[in-house]
Amino acid sequence: MEIKLSEQEKKQLTMKDFVLERVLDNNIDKKLTYLLGHLSYDDPVTGPKAILKLEKIAFEEAFLQSFNGAKDVVQSEQFFNNDTNHKFFVQLKTDFNKIQCDFVYPAPINLIEKFTKQEKFVIEETTEIYEKYTKPLYIDKKPLEEIQWVHNIIDFKKEKEQTMFRNELFTLQLDFMYNNSDIDTLYLLALPIQKDLKSVRDLTGEHLPLLRSIRDNSLETITKKFGLPKSKILTVIHYQPTYFHLHIQFAHVNMAERMNLAYGIGLTDAIESLERDSDYFKKKTMVIRLGANRDLYRIYKENGLI
Repeated sequence: MEIKLSEQEKKQLTMKDFVLERVLDNNIDKKLTYLLGHLSYDDPVTGPKAILKLEKIAFEEAFLQSFNGAKDVVQSEQFFNNDTNHKFFVQLKTDFNKIQCDFVYPAPINLIEKFTKQEKFVIEETTEIYEKYTKPLYIDKKPLEEIQWVHNIIDFKKEKEQTMFRNELFTLQLDFMYNNSDIDTLYLLALPIQKDLKSVRDLTGEHLPLLRSIRDNSLETITKKFGLPKSKILTVIHYQPTYFHLHIQFAHVNMAERMNLAYGIGLTDAIESLERDSDYFKKKTMVIRLGANRDLYRIYKENGLI
């Protein structure tokens, strides 16, 4: 059942009400963690869940340029030294220790599954597997509530302030993962207005005008609005996607590397493939990464595909 929050309720949401249930993942290399919980006023068993993504962000250049040990180091503890190397655990002033938090509430099950640390597998999804298992047993059974937020955007009901470009074919949205100050975190989503495009599997040659419009208008918009050259922008389509309304991701190359976005299908590659063969993605065997906690993994496992 879809959980609807009034605008007043949304304004009152605060992380101080977050009650931890378990750690979904703690990525030491990327210095981020995903926590699952609920809000203190919700039922911990039957109520909606919440996800907190906590990430240590890069040092801001302005603070580094004015760094002074005497005023900025609060506490230090040496734990190693030799003739040339001296290592310390250091506590700096709070300006140097900002943490970005993404607060997902209510958190859908597909995001809980995605952010949970789990064993990963590489699957070769043939056309036969897609038509017999993936589409009817997984995609077609997805509840509409999972993408209602997308429909609200393309119907121009929500997130109007995040719209960077819009025409009759698609809308380009600034994503919440951009922290609004560091251009290296720039991240946008292009969402087709057409609602029956679930994934790259649905694309044919007839959608080339849509894809070309997304590519050309999005790159032009990003270059003009953010001063970012095309050589710094990665455009990619993921399969399997997290949610099933076709979306094309535009990200600063540094953001793309940090989020492992580059393993998807390049937008230009998709266009050129469809120019050569109108049914390219309907025929292609797709190599997908799949976690053991995902419903699709269980479907493949139950049907002897893994």
